[in-house]
Amino acid sequence: MKEMEQVDKDKLIKKLVESMPEMKKNLGFSYDDLERATGISTKRLSAFEEGRQKPKWTEFLSVLFVLWVDENCRAFAEETGLFPPELKRAFSVNRNAHKPTI
Repeated sequence: MKEMEQVDKDKLIKKLVESMPEMKKNLGFSYDDLERATGISTKRLSAFEEGRQKPKWTEFLSVLFVLWVDENCRAFAEETGLFPPELKRAFSVNRNAHKPTI
């Protein structure tokens, strides 16, 4: 997939880690909420935020897609640059195409 070559995965993962405190505070997510939604353990999520472990790309995507299904969270993901245009193109995401459903 040529579009994925344009995505700086390390940069996006770093943004996620940097955004975690704000995400928890402003969006009301707890580690327990994220664990239930993503399957990533609270212990591992805590280790990301504290810089003890680096998220895998699949874990980044799990968190991103959890954010994407809620309008406020989606705005947060876009404002913080967690879902940049090059990643949207890689996934062929058109936010106006349809309303996400859970």
